[in-house]
Amino acid sequence: MAKKITDSEEYKMAYQSTLLNLSLGADVPTMQYIMEAYEEEEMYEACLGVQVAIEQYIVFEGYCKVKDVLDA
Repeated sequence: MAKKITDSEEYKMAYQSTLLNLSLGADVPTMQYIMEAYEEEEMYEACLGVQVAIEQYIVFEGYCKVKDVLDA
């Protein structure tokens, strides 16, 4: 049985670090630049991790922030 790409360490590392960077203030274009660099180096698992994290960040509008909860 083939291993899922989302189970690889490269994917998990890129996914988690991208979400962390975005939540700490990195902008999406910068993260897309990093994603393109991974793709150029043929690091497709890391590229996918960054891509998925960016899409989730955009869809969920940066997740819930503490300020949003306290202001509610």
